[in-house]
Amino acid sequence: MSSVLFATAKWWLAVSLVGWAAAPVAWRLFPGLPDRGLAFVRPLGLLVAGYVFWLLGMAGMVPNSTAGAWFVVLVVVFAAAWVGQPRRAEALGWLRRHRALALGYEAVFLAGLFGWAVYRSYNPNIETSGGEKYMEMAFISGVLDSPQLPPLDPWMSGHTISYYYFGYVIAAFLIHLTGILRFEAFNLLVPMSLGLALCGAFGLGYNLVALSRGATRAARLFGGGFTAFLLPLAGSLEGALELGYLRGWGPAAWYDWLDVMNLTVAGGTCPDEAASGFGAGGWVPTRFIWWWRASRVIHDGCGYVINEFPFFSFMLADAHPHVLALPFALAVLGLALAVLAGGWDPDGDRPLWSPRWLALPFVVGALGFLNTWDLPTYGFVLVAAYGLRALRRPAEAVDVARTPENTALAVLGGLGVAAVAWRAAAVFLEAARQVPPDQQPLAARALLAGAVTLAAAVAAHGVWRQAAAGHGTALRVLDTARFAVWLAALSILFYLPFHLGFQSQVSGIGLVDVRTRLPHWLVHFGLLFFLGATAIAALAPDVRAAARRPGSGVRPIAVAAVAAMAGAAYLAAWTAFVLVAAIAAALVVLAARWPGADGLDDA
Repeated sequence: MSSVLFATAKWWLAVSLVGWAAAPVAWRLFPGLPDRGLAFVRPLGLLVAGYVFWLLGMAGMVPNSTAGAWFVVLVVVFAAAWVGQPRRAEALGWLRRHRALALGYEAVFLAGLFGWAVYRSYNPNIETSGGEKYMEMAFISGVLDSPQLPPLDPWMSGHTISYYYFGYVIAAFLIHLTGILRFEAFNLLVPMSLGLALCGAFGLGYNLVALSRGATRAARLFGGGFTAFLLPLAGSLEGALELGYLRGWGPAAWYDWLDVMNLTVAGGTCPDEAASGFGAGGWVPTRFIWWWRASRVIHDGCGYVINEFPFFSFMLADAHPHVLALPFALAVLGLALAVLAGGWDPDGDRPLWSPRWLALPFVVGALGFLNTWDLPTYGFVLVAAYGLRALRRPAEAVDVARTPENTALAVLGGLGVAAVAWRAAAVFLEAARQVPPDQQPLAARALLAGAVTLAAAVAAHGVWRQAAAGHGTALRVLDTARFAVWLAALSILFYLPFHLGFQSQVSGIGLVDVRTRLPHWLVHFGLLFFLGATAIAALAPDVRAAARRPGSGVRPIAVAAVAAMAGAAYLAAWTAFVLVAAIAAALVVLAARWPGADGLDDA
């Protein structure tokens, strides 16, 4: 146990050194948040240090070694100090006044890191733990043993890793700093991710409550603690079903109707998953790693999808990209909240090209290198936050003049729309004519893609004409579209060496093979769905009055939602029906309360 605690303490020191070195940068990037980004300093520091280590290593300027890692630390420390120098006194004064909050974040991170490291110490062996640990350990060794970056592929001699491997570069960087054996360090990656995720989730909840008028200190702490429980720790409802099945609670027919694998009585739709143990008694199932089933709830017949959730991933303890990326995804959500709270309102003639604004695509783009699927998801959240904030800004503050930069962004946006239309045409032909993409006639696909691109161009031209005439809404839409193209382009550009060498087995958007049944969806998302529905119901009284207000947007949303729900009902796609209803209700409430949301004007 002492060796575990000593290694964990060294890991904590390294992560804290790099993280707190980036505190001046966080101070500049989270000005709209009450905690000024304290919850995200460590992910931000690891991101900056890992990027410098990777980029200088690619250029051959820094060796892939302990000396190279410590050189990068010095670079980050001095660069962050230089960035924070103009407001150093102000930042230190704020930190002294909020030292209790800083110590609280430290305690949350320590609890996650040390607590889960001790838990992992009872089952540390890679070869007996299951999952994909062999592959992950191979990638870490590939990074560590490569004479220079990019790292060599451990399986394909002479090739570099074609995978989103940034998390393993950061892991290798920390191994160099600490001198811990790679096999011991492997079992510290997931505890570190849990500690960082707890801290980031706590910060999101704390800031959301603190941005509301009249929020007490107790309410802020409760909001942070509840969010820290809800995001990284709370699981799905499958655990409750396991207990009910074991105790024999409820009618047997109900479990057969749910048809969760291993939790049926008369037998499920898949013969390979034998049902047994209903009403056997006890409080903990005796099946081998019984909790595995929680990640395979959604299925259609014998086909299933992997529906992991954070705590399952922490239990399994695979150092997989989607686990290592969690703290950084939460940091992007923190940035989105800072944008929404007004901390990023543009100032100056060319705000998108200032160093502070360029940090946005730098942080968001890292998700593409950490876990590529996260880039479009969280990038969309940031664009949505920017668009919502744009609704609060006066029209005269929006500048979309025809400049070389805006013209270049318009061209890039057009190319992006054409590429998406080309892929969407293939999906449509596959669904309507049952023709796979490699057998589709190019003329038909080009005609469909061209029609979509032309329609988008006509719509964009109409918005531009409205904006040129001084129409406020058109100006804001155009500004948000410009921001979206700028964010997407630079998110790729900052990590272009990775994208140029990355070849994925998955390409674009396609049709799913397994449809999600509504009961399975509710088992997996039921807790979050209930909390979201409760919040929407609590805010709903404002909707009726807002529906009568011209330009509120409530009626168009309602009409579009009813049409989509009717189509889903016709196709008997009940999961889509519920999702459309829930999203529409949230949008209606948002439109009804916007721009009167509490706290955003005061940020």
